[in-house]
Amino acid sequence: MSITDSGVSSSAELPLDNLEQPDNVKSSTEKTDDLSLEEIACSEITSNPNNNDAKQSEIPTEILFDSADLSTSHTHPLSAIQKDILLSGLAIQKRLQMYPKNGQGLAYSESTNSLFCYPCCLFSSSQNSLNSSSTFVKHGINVVGFNDFAHQSRGIQAHEESQHHFQAVILWKTYRKLADSNKQISRSLQAQSAMEIGFWKEVLKGLLDAIIFLSKNNLALRGTTTDINSKDCGNFLSLVKLLSKYHPPLALHIERLKKGKTNYMSPQIQNEFIDLSAKLVRTKILEKIKERKYFSIMFDSTPDTSHKEQISQIIRSVSFNEDGCKIEEDFIDFINFDGKTGILLAEMILNKLKSDNLEIQNCRGQGYDNGANMSGKYRGVQARIHEINPLASFIPCAAHSLNLVGQHAASSFLAGKLILGQIQNLFTFFSASTSRWATLKKHVKKSLKGQSTTRWAARAIAVSTLLDEFKGVIIALEELINSDESNIQTVADASSNLTQICTFKFILGLNIWASILSRINEANIAIQSETTSLDQATKHIAGVVAYLEEFKLTGFESSVSKSEIIAEENGINQDSGFDYRKNRGNKPARFRIEESESLQQPSNLEKFKIDFFNNILDKISEEFQTRFKTMAETLHDFNFLWGDRLANDGTEQKLKCTKDLAMKYEIDLDITGFENEIKHLKSAIEPFLDPKDKKLGSTTPLEILNILTCNGLQPLFINCHTALRIFLTLPVTVASNERSFSKLKIIKNYSRSSMGQTRLSNLAILSIEKEYTEKISFEQAVPRQSSPGRTKRRYGPAIIDRR
Repeated sequence: MSITDSGVSSSAELPLDNLEQPDNVKSSTEKTDDLSLEEIACSEITSNPNNNDAKQSEIPTEILFDSADLSTSHTHPLSAIQKDILLSGLAIQKRLQMYPKNGQGLAYSESTNSLFCYPCCLFSSSQNSLNSSSTFVKHGINVVGFNDFAHQSRGIQAHEESQHHFQAVILWKTYRKLADSNKQISRSLQAQSAMEIGFWKEVLKGLLDAIIFLSKNNLALRGTTTDINSKDCGNFLSLVKLLSKYHPPLALHIERLKKGKTNYMSPQIQNEFIDLSAKLVRTKILEKIKERKYFSIMFDSTPDTSHKEQISQIIRSVSFNEDGCKIEEDFIDFINFDGKTGILLAEMILNKLKSDNLEIQNCRGQGYDNGANMSGKYRGVQARIHEINPLASFIPCAAHSLNLVGQHAASSFLAGKLILGQIQNLFTFFSASTSRWATLKKHVKKSLKGQSTTRWAARAIAVSTLLDEFKGVIIALEELINSDESNIQTVADASSNLTQICTFKFILGLNIWASILSRINEANIAIQSETTSLDQATKHIAGVVAYLEEFKLTGFESSVSKSEIIAEENGINQDSGFDYRKNRGNKPARFRIEESESLQQPSNLEKFKIDFFNNILDKISEEFQTRFKTMAETLHDFNFLWGDRLANDGTEQKLKCTKDLAMKYEIDLDITGFENEIKHLKSAIEPFLDPKDKKLGSTTPLEILNILTCNGLQPLFINCHTALRIFLTLPVTVASNERSFSKLKIIKNYSRSSMGQTRLSNLAILSIEKEYTEKISFEQAVPRQSSPGRTKRRYGPAIIDRR
């Protein structure tokens, strides 16, 4: 149907008689069904009333509307929304010469071949419609209007002179005037609703920003009360009050709180905002990992302040795009799990990966500590996972292995244990009393450090600190011994400690330990970066081994020289401390063999070198060979793809390595294509290297992967690209898990020990994955409802309708 003020109009689709939507209107409606009223764009019908040409012209108009359904019949009279839609130009105007030119809003129905009065159909009262005998008024599906065309002039005139027609036309004109001046009631309500929605959106944006700020900085949100005007309202409400000084919607919202209005700042709302934000971050991370296909799993555990076992889940993967490639280790969750056996832990890990929609068959590496339940060859977690996916290679944590190297070496020899034990005794003695610690601080620049049973980096720091502050420690002990304020026990303990450390043997052992542990600690720190790959870690380990071999040849003499200087500065005898127990000589005289006077006994230094120095270095070398064997073997499988082997290995050797690797990863690599690619890889890489800065023999796997990715060579060397990604995905350490435990202790501290598991995990991911957290927007964090106006509003208009 079509509408005109100056003639009868026609349309193939009639909103008044069959109420069917035009196709163009229907498509627009489907696309915008979820939009709010403020997003509805109404087009106006424009026409030239002076155009009376017989030429047919059409003016199509697309009308977007919210909940009006024009596909079924409607009761009379029409609703305000339906009238508004029709008056806004839903109909399509047609002008034909055969139709009357001066009718007051007549409408022609092609399907029933009859005329209707448009104003009367819309605006006549239901009582008038029922009582009226005029066929111009009644409308609906299959309803026939005025069709006495032989007497149409008389019929039209009679209808136009009727009382109910006059009333309907007046209402029609009034309604049009109100609509044109934007004073229509429905539009006013819509504008008011839009303003309210905009207000709530700004309020909730401010609240979300405050929660994200506190979460990513590990700050507690709540205080002892939920009253924002209380001085103990907590960080969140205090921050909201601060923001309100520069945020007018928040200021108005806080003003409304005094009148008992809904505040949307309760702990429940805080938790929901945290949950929505954390889910968004976690979803983005997991989607990114799934796009990259290959990943490695890393799990480690620690008890929290409430004595619950918390297991940290980290996923390692390699990102690759036109901008370059990067190794990433992403935190996913803290999992509260009390199982200790390899079977239970493996089942938990598999279930967690399944809930994250990560396919275990795409896992290419496992990273755990060296505990028997995790790394056990037959019943450990790694063995269980390997049974399910043989390509999930287990790489023991290199940092933990380094710790075990030092720990086993130290525990194997008495001299080593005594020296490290004495260092811990000194720290315990001074730290047990504030007055003793104050005395120590007066004479040293660096405070003494305690030792850790699991972190040998702490032992390296403790040894080096005591060595640097040796003179100050002696002065502090002497002051405590001579002080009148020291009690008997303090004097006795200080005297005992002073006696133990003021020997040349202790100073020499301290120097030897400092040289060994400092070098191990350097490597330990270097390999703990999340971007470290197996080849880099192996180089660091090899560097430590080479240093220790060299140190074994020259290190004792250099340590003696350093010790002599310290002993001379502090007046210590260079023969002190070497009081080895002699044989009691309890053999009967007749069985004693007189020793030759020419037999020379080893000196104190020589005996100490044999008993301590040589033994400790031999033990460390043995530990290195056994504990890093797996890492070396894995590296050998891949290292023909870069560096020295890529530059210098012959074609036959490369093809053999290619075949071996392709057979191991047969579902990932095509052996024929891989062999063809390796023949040309060297010549393809060399043109992209700067001969002044980089040679092929010194390239790393990440550099080769970057060249292939950034220069469009990935399709040509797809198998090489895949192999390099798998290698870089393999874990090196579980240091990222250890770093997440640092966040755990900050977030769930003694004053927040009752925190729930979900909230803990959500706050942790928002804090650890700050790169994602800082990009969270209100539109992303708050889920959009599909049916505005039909869904219960939980947080206010801004949540439901985000305009």
